[in-house]
Amino acid sequence: MPRPKKTPHPFDAHLGGVIKGTRTRRKMTQKDLSEAAGIPLANLQRREDGTNDTSVSELERIAVALRVSPRELVDTALADYSGTDDPAAGLRMLCLLYTSDAADE
Repeated sequence: MPRPKKTPHPFDAHLGGVIKGTRTRRKMTQKDLSEAAGIPLANLQRREDGTNDTSVSELERIAVALRVSPRELVDTALADYSGTDDPAAGLRMLCLLYTSDAADE
C-alpha cells in the first residue's frame, strides 16, 4: 500500500525561501551549497522549494556553509511566516497552530 502523500507545512516554504535568498545573496549555486553542506542536491532543492521539511542537522550544515547562524535563518523565516518583522510573532503562530492541532486529536 502506498504511503499517503505528506503535505508540507507552510513554514517549510518560508524557511526554504530564506535559505534560497541567503544562498543567492552569497552568489552560490544550489550545487555549491549542496556540496558545502554535504546534502544531496535533490534534497536541497526540495528544502528550498518547501516541499520537504529541513532537519535540525541539515539546517546547521546549511547555515555553516552559508556563513550565518541557524538562528538567523529561522528568525528570518519566522518573521516572514508571520508577515511582520517579529520572529516571536511567527513562533506564537506556530505554537497556536500546534496547540489547536493537539486539541483536535
